[in-house]
Amino acid sequence: MKPRSAAHDSLAESVQAYLDARQDCRVTLEDLQEAFHVSGTQIKNTYKARFGESLYADTRARKMRAAAKTLRETNLTVLEIAGRFGYDNASKFAAAFRSVMGITPLRYRMGKEFTAEL
Repeated sequence: MKPRSAAHDSLAESVQAYLDARQDCRVTLEDLQEAFHVSGTQIKNTYKARFGESLYADTRARKMRAAAKTLRETNLTVLEIAGRFGYDNASKFAAAFRSVMGITPLRYRMGKEFTAEL
């Protein structure tokens, strides 16, 4: 396995910042290729090497942790929060939330069975 370079770490960190700034929409690998002028394979490989998780898994987990914070700190509906994180379907959002946080958004909001640390 090749050691990571500072350039690869920088690319991965830039991709992560780009995605964090666009949590309200779905960003495709093609969008990232266009934004960073590198191949999708290079983006995925450098991201996983830097953060230890796949681009998709880490992005989803980061969105769901941010959504959990929004659930705690606002009175927005689950559907409104889903929309803020790029989901137009509350049930798909709830499934993604549960897979990351281990609990449904409504139960999380009610303060029951916190299973994940933020």
